[in-house]
Amino acid sequence: MNDRFKKIRLVVSDIDGTLLTSDNNLHPATLDAIHSLRKGTGCDFTLSTGRSFPLSYPVMQHLGLSAPFIFSGGAIFDSSTQAVLTDHFIDAQTVVDIRHFAQERGLGLIAHTARCMLCMLDDADWERISSIEWIKGQKTDHANRVDTITADRNDPVIRFDIFSEDKPLAAAFIQVRHSFPQLHAVQMSRSIELTPTTVNKGSALRKLVALQHINLDQVMALGDSLNDMALLEEAGIGVAMATAPEALKSVADVIVPPSDDGGFADALELLTYLH
Repeated sequence: MNDRFKKIRLVVSDIDGTLLTSDNNLHPATLDAIHSLRKGTGCDFTLSTGRSFPLSYPVMQHLGLSAPFIFSGGAIFDSSTQAVLTDHFIDAQTVVDIRHFAQERGLGLIAHTARCMLCMLDDADWERISSIEWIKGQKTDHANRVDTITADRNDPVIRFDIFSEDKPLAAAFIQVRHSFPQLHAVQMSRSIELTPTTVNKGSALRKLVALQHINLDQVMALGDSLNDMALLEEAGIGVAMATAPEALKSVADVIVPPSDDGGFADALELLTYLH
């Protein structure tokens, strides 16, 4: 294991529940851990998140990071060219079919584009989504409420979230997997994330390492949710938070304490120590 740590040149972290604590803030040890990692080992650091671009880019800026990063669970933003790198979009017919699927079940629907989130939500869910802060105490203009969602060539859909704060989603998850084999579906606590079938954090990581001119075994990845599964499986070292589902822990090489208890910093300090 020590030899694997010595290979690492890039750390890629999820945001919510991993980099940030449960109250959407930074643990006191986090900034020092990132600084020590980059200064002491020469490793770079970046993010891989299911968040939309407007909710993830401010975090990169806050941390002073300039590496490419993964957002919306599969797209990459390359800061050197200020370009979004993805060639996988949800096609027009699937956009229509997913919209009907959600409407028939009285569920909310959120479309991620490279610029924002388009939201077909009831009043209560819209209030929850529109009030999201990118970090505790800080908001940004990240979502637009719309009456319908259609395919837009100029701003195509890169991910859907079937969303409900109040209604159970287990049955809808089974149905969507059966009805839309062309999509990759992940059930989260309040949503079902849908991307083109070959698109996830793992496929995006393969593109990201090519941009960085390194190999997958030179990456350590951190996560806490099922949408981090492919990310941890592709990385040379996978780290799961203690709050992660058992399925994610089963593919991890290392399990660290919860983010609230400084587990993120523990993971980076372990790398600094063994590198």
